[in-house]
Amino acid sequence: MKAPSGHWGWASIYPNTAEIIHTIAGTATSFPSRLRLHSKAAHATGVMPMNKKRLWLASTVAPVTPIVVVILVPALLTQGQAYGNALPMAILFGLLTSYLGTIALGVPQFLMLQRFGRLNLTALSLAGAASGVLVFSCFLYLFGLLLDSQASIGATEILWGAGLGVMVAVPFSLLAGITNAGKGRS
Repeated sequence: MKAPSGHWGWASIYPNTAEIIHTIAGTATSFPSRLRLHSKAAHATGVMPMNKKRLWLASTVAPVTPIVVVILVPALLTQGQAYGNALPMAILFGLLTSYLGTIALGVPQFLMLQRFGRLNLTALSLAGAASGVLVFSCFLYLFGLLLDSQASIGATEILWGAGLGVMVAVPFSLLAGITNAGKGRS
């Protein structure tokens, strides 16, 4: 029997060869079944393609979380006396620092964890804590330059930085659909 290309071969014996893929074990699996198997294996290892809309939502909303928790909530609870006239500057400087930290450190960490199949809530939270310490230290340094003073970095500042980093990483993970099992929901 001749193949559609006009050549003789085993492909010409099986008219549905486009539908059949031979696996290493030598069994034939239909293409849709193979896709389902691949999808389940990819889901189990956490390398499912992420939903881009959810990633954009997570990337835009998550960096605002520390500003809301640390600046806006205290300002609302104290009727604006927590920051006085410096509230707009604190919000602007906080947003700038949070988004720059997310872009400079968070995105590369996310991509690296995804590439190595380690993308889950715990790993992203730990990476966020480390990034938060670095970003908060830079924030204090720059803020100290603006005020002509020098900020010291101690255990309290390290804990604040880690907490702020986790405040970005956890909402990002949840909004992006990243769970502790390493399965990304679409």
